[in-house]
Amino acid sequence: MKQMEESVCKISIDKKVCGMAFIVSGNFLLSAGHSFVNLNSNQLITAEFLDGTQTSLNLLHYRYDKNHLIDYAILNMENNFGKNKGLPMAFPKNITGKFIGLGNGKILPGFSNSQGEIIGLYLKSEDEFMIKLSSKEQGQEGFSGAPIFSISCGAV
Repeated sequence: MKQMEESVCKISIDKKVCGMAFIVSGNFLLSAGHSFVNLNSNQLITAEFLDGTQTSLNLLHYRYDKNHLIDYAILNMENNFGKNKGLPMAFPKNITGKFIGLGNGKILPGFSNSQGEIIGLYLKSEDEFMIKLSSKEQGQEGFSGAPIFSISCGAV
């Protein structure tokens, strides 16, 4: 999907890839919070897009709470190179079907495609849930923060 290829980027801290992110809107990116737990203020965060463009990032907020299934980070790009279109987002609780993704897999370095099935939900409470996936690629290191794009919803 072209929009995903234009919106997804690798995130590096001091030139070491730590995960993925994707444009939500304008200059704002969404990623996985656990990638930033040990970050200190002296470290440089950068994004690299599939087309090779790179920009510095500012970490605006992150939260990682494994007990409550919370794991997100919001970042701001210094330059978005006209990449203003964020990926569409949806939050359905009853979702199944195929998904696609784009990450930075450890086994296949660089940008790697992923695909699989959404097989249900893990419900911790009415408001705390995770989507269960079945995928050969998505579980490997390097896909943290990558979008899970539902084919049936047409959204992340």
